[in-house]
Amino acid sequence: MSPPAGTADSSQLAAEAQMAGLEAQVTPTRLAMMPTTLPLWELIAGSAETLHGVLAPYVRVYTIVQHGVKMALRDSDDEAPEETIEEKRLLQSWRIMCEIIPDFSEQMIGLGVNNKLRKQVCTEIQAGLNGARGDDTRSLKADILNYLEPPPALPVPNAEGDDQPPKVPKMAAKGTKADRGFFNPLTTRLLMPVKYPATEETFSQIRDGAKPIYGTEIPYFMYRDGMEVDPDDMDEGFLESHVMFATAKHIHQGPTAALKGPGVTRGKAGNAALNGITALIDRDVAYVACQARFGMSSQQNWNMHDGTFNYSDFYWSVVDVLRGDEGQDIIDRFNYAVFGTKKSTKRSATAAAVGPSDFDVLEAQRAAKRARKIEAAAAATSASSASAAS
Repeated sequence: MSPPAGTADSSQLAAEAQMAGLEAQVTPTRLAMMPTTLPLWELIAGSAETLHGVLAPYVRVYTIVQHGVKMALRDSDDEAPEETIEEKRLLQSWRIMCEIIPDFSEQMIGLGVNNKLRKQVCTEIQAGLNGARGDDTRSLKADILNYLEPPPALPVPNAEGDDQPPKVPKMAAKGTKADRGFFNPLTTRLLMPVKYPATEETFSQIRDGAKPIYGTEIPYFMYRDGMEVDPDDMDEGFLESHVMFATAKHIHQGPTAALKGPGVTRGKAGNAALNGITALIDRDVAYVACQARFGMSSQQNWNMHDGTFNYSDFYWSVVDVLRGDEGQDIIDRFNYAVFGTKKSTKRSATAAAVGPSDFDVLEAQRAAKRARKIEAAAAATSASSASAAS
C-alpha cells in the first residue's frame, strides 16, 4: 500500500455521496490536514485525537468503513434503496473520516476484497479512539467534581423536606464512583430529567427504579445553573450550564484552562491546539454531554448502558437537536467558551431524531416560535398596508 499522495477534496466526497443516492453534505474541516508525507499508519495513529469527539462513540469503526466502502462501490445505475437513520449516520461518519484522514477513501476502496487488511486498519483506528476517549474519561473523573455547582435558586431538598439545602456528601476524586450518580443528592439533582420535580420523593423513586431514566430525556445539568426549566419553553437556558462549558474546555484546552474565561488557555497545549482543531461541531457538543454525564454517574466503566439509560440514544438526541439556526447558536456559544471566538462553520449533516422525546418537544417549541414570528410579521405588514390604503 503506497503512502497517501494528497487529501480528499470536497468534489470527491460529493461524488461519493451522490453514488450513495444522497445529497452531498461535506462535513466541516476540523483541522489543517496532517502532513501527507507520513506513512498511512502514522496518519491513522495521529487522527485518533481529532476523530474521537466527532465519531459516534458507540459505533465500531469497522462498521462505519464497511458501510462507506459498500456505498461508494455501489453501481450508480442501481436504484438507491431507502436508507435507515442508522445507515445515514454511518455514511456521515464515513465522510468525516475521509475528510480528516488524507486519502482514506481511496486507500480503503483500493483494498477491494482484501478485507483482512481493511479490518486491521480499522482495528488500529479503534484502538486510538478508545485510548483518546479513555484519557478524557480518566482526566474528568477527578476534575469534574470541581465543575459541579449546586443550583442556588433550586437547592437540593433534604430528607425533611425543608427549604435549606442539605450538606452534600464529599465525593471521592479517586477510586470508586459509588458515591456519585443517584447515590448523592447533588449529582442526583443534576442527572435527573427536567420533567421531574426535584424532591426527595422523586430521588427515592429514581433510586428504587420506580422512575427509570432514559437517554431521550433531558437532564438538569444541561440547563443554565440555578434556573427553573419552563416546560413550555424548554429552549430557554438549554446547554448553557457551567458544567457543560467547563467540560468542553477541559477536553479541548486542558484541565488547567477549564475554569478560566472564554478562550483563555493555561499550561501546556490542550487537545485542540495539538491537533489543529479550531471549531466544534454538533457531534463535539454531544460527546461533551456524554463525558459530563458519565463523570457525574456512579458507573465505573465506559459503555453504552447505565441501567435503563442508553448513551447512544442520548448522544444522537443531542446531535439532532443542534440542527438549524437555534442549534448553531448553541454551537457558537461553545466555540466562544472554548476558543474565545464564535466560529461560523458548516455543521455535519444529521439524521432525524428517532421517536418522540424531550428533545423532540424542545424542537417543536422552536418551530412554533418561528411560526409565531412569521405570523406576527405578516400581520404587521398587512396592518401597515391597510393603513397606507386608507
